[in-house]
Amino acid sequence: MRLLASRGVDEGLLRERAMITPSCGLEGLSEERAERAYRLAAEVSAALRGEEPGRLSEEGA
Repeated sequence: MRLLASRGVDEGLLRERAMITPSCGLEGLSEERAERAYRLAAEVSAALRGEEPGRLSEEGA
């Protein structure tokens, strides 16, 4: 985010609108591992927005 902000992108908009997603390739994973990948992506997204770490894993578990 810092790199984009240093190049003129509004950091507030980045925090508000950015979406972190797992890369392609979840098709071969078990349901449990695919869900974990999505949970981790959501946690990274929350951390970038300054939200409490782990909040989503507890709610989504």
